[in-house]
Amino acid sequence: KAEQEYVECNKAKEAIEMYIHQKKWDDAIRVAQNCEPNVIGQVYKAHGIVSMEDGNLNEAEKWYIQANAAQDAIKMYEDRSMYNDAIRIAQQHVPSLVHQLRMKQMNNGGGISNKIGSGNNSNNSSSQLQQIIGKANFYKENGNYEEAVDLLISIQYPQHSQDLNEIIEI
Repeated sequence: KAEQEYVECNKAKEAIEMYIHQKKWDDAIRVAQNCEPNVIGQVYKAHGIVSMEDGNLNEAEKWYIQANAAQDAIKMYEDRSMYNDAIRIAQQHVPSLVHQLRMKQMNNGGGISNKIGSGNNSNNSSSQLQQIIGKANFYKENGNYEEAVDLLISIQYPQHSQDLNEIIEI
């Protein structure tokens, strides 16, 4: 009923805002597509923001990409030191950011979140392994193949991984 009143008064944006406030995303998208197509990206981005705030990063990423706001998705992951995800999106949508993200990843311990408990030996080994792999990938992507190979050869069992098969695969 309220939607109909808003639309009839040429105030579809208010109907969209009402649905966004109520988190009725399908309705907000439908009204935007039918009455205000120029704001559909804003609806998608709002959905991404709310999904991020709710801790649903995959859903947030999907809506940011839909809204042509890949840099917001990259920042979301970067702020959480989830550099592999940030780089993945940058490679697909904003290639000019890949090098900068790789540099940040290297300077922040390979992109491993600081939330990993350093007291747990298994997690610590895993973070060391991921850091080495991240640096090796950086070297490889910048044409420094010898440095990349040297790093990968330095990986040792069980110092860097408790899983011998994981090391063999590298």
